Amino acid sequence: MAINPSAIASQSIQDAPVFAVEILSSQPSAGQVFTPSRPPGQLVAWYNGSTSRFELYIVNGAGNRFLKVVQ
Repeated sequence: MAINPSAIASQSIQDAPVFAVEILSSQPSAGQVFTPSRPPGQLVAWYNGSTSRFELYIVNGAGNRFLKVVQ
């Protein structure tokens, strides 16, 4: 498959949307209902010191539960 130069483009970083991952101070309980609600699809992380890794969670469609992102 050939590369079509007219299809290659770039976007200024100043025009790019802002993306930030919220870092939680404590491990969330996956599946447990919480209030107040959060924006559906929000990505959050928690640092697990025992494994030296970040665990990722996403807010469900209703905005009231965390779902763990599986590795």
